[in-house]
Parts: sequence; structure tokens; C-alpha cells
Amino acid sequence: MKGRMSSVLTLKQLSWDKCSRLMREQRTRLYIMWRCTVILLCWDE
Repeated sequence: MKGRMSSVLTLKQLSWDKCSRLMREQRTRLYIMWRCTVILLCWDE
């Protein structure tokens, strides 16, 4: 029984790691798009 609990915790940890990695990638993409937009808007000034 103890082995099953540790495998469940490991599975939850892996899914959390995957989720946090995806969130970090999305945040990075949004930051890059935001910076490009700011640069383009300020290009004329």
C-alpha cells in the first residue's frame, strides 16, 4: 500500500511539473509578444 501512495504522489508531482512548465512557456510567449508590440508602437516616436 505504501508503494502505491508514493507512485500516486510521483504522478501528481510529474503532472504539476508539466503544468508549471507549460504555464512558464505561455508566460514567456506572452511577454515576448508584449515586448514586440511595445517596440512596434514606439517605432515612430
